[in-house]
Amino acid sequence: MQCKPMDRGFGAVITGLDVSSPLSDAAVEELLRCLYRHRFIAVPGQDLDEDSYIGFSRRLGRPIVFFDPAQRDTCKPELIVISNRADTIPENRDFALHWHSDGSYEDPPASITMLYAIEAPERGNETLFCDMVAAYAALDADMKERLENLVVIHGKGDKRLMLEGEYRGRANVPPLPPVYHRLVQVHPATGEKLLYAPAGSAISIVGMEEQEARDLLMQVKRHATQERFRGVGAARARSLLIWDNFAVLHSATPTRYSDKDGERRLIYRVSTRDIPNISLTAQC
Repeated sequence: MQCKPMDRGFGAVITGLDVSSPLSDAAVEELLRCLYRHRFIAVPGQDLDEDSYIGFSRRLGRPIVFFDPAQRDTCKPELIVISNRADTIPENRDFALHWHSDGSYEDPPASITMLYAIEAPERGNETLFCDMVAAYAALDADMKERLENLVVIHGKGDKRLMLEGEYRGRANVPPLPPVYHRLVQVHPATGEKLLYAPAGSAISIVGMEEQEARDLLMQVKRHATQERFRGVGAARARSLLIWDNFAVLHSATPTRYSDKDGERRLIYRVSTRDIPNISLTAQC
């Protein structure tokens, strides 16, 4: 296994690894060390069926059954199906085209997300990432002190907290009860301080007036999504794209909806909970 940093920002590419075969504990630990150091990883050259994909995901945590049945695979509820079929109705298009952290509307939230591409165009459909550890580190001392003990209320999200170019589809998502997460957290595997999910499902802050809370969340979001904190990855055909949900925000980019050869996109997403117990003393 080799872990090579990407040229832009952060992220890494892992080669020499076949995740369809049984992986040793040492191989899983090496993969996770690379992930935690680089925030997201691409693993090309994979040939997975549904069972081997789910089996691999279990080595990285506990697969989550997504709350919205409309997006789950009928036979394998751990799988979220993402496609660009031409007959996709407008309100279900580009529903991830905004900054968010997967599962931040639940407690416990998702720890890792992975995409496996069955089909994908050779260009486009990149996933954008923002490094929340770097974003926290770049705050001045006064802002760090102000944010330290804040608890954010999460739910379906608030369209008033969106930046230009962001979009939220799926108007018929089932209602979600509020959950609460500290805005400043310590990464459960690395011990690094970070800004957790200041965008996406965040709707308010405990003990703060509504407008003041929205203003502060927007201020933190604008800071955290600056270009200097960004990296870019993509799930290409027969490849995995895996990211650390605690350490990044991510956003999809616009999708071309088409059934034409070379333009079709079929991706299976799995998110997991829990952090595997590994040693991080030998960083990738």
